Amino acid sequence: SLHDALPILRWLDDNEFTCTYSSGHCWGLEVIARDGCRDLYAEITILDGNDTNIGWTNDTASGVRPMETVRLIFDSFEAGAHAARLSELDCY
Repeated sequence: SLHDALPILRWLDDNEFTCTYSSGHCWGLEVIARDGCRDLYAEITILDGNDTNIGWTNDTASGVRPMETVRLIFDSFEAGAHAARLSELDCY
């Protein structure tokens, strides 16, 4: 079924990953693509403290094997960045 092919997603806690840059905000996401994919693309929407959409960022991975864990790091330099939501996840 289609549901069986859906990826497993988990937002990482701050102590589970390191931001790419020392300034700004970042979020980590762990993805497991059941069937793997050549290219994995993920995009997040960045929200401020009032849940206003103030931007976006993305991360990619390639050569993802079936059931392999992928760690994506999303960096933001938006001054008011407070939260993030996943807006796109594609496995090609």
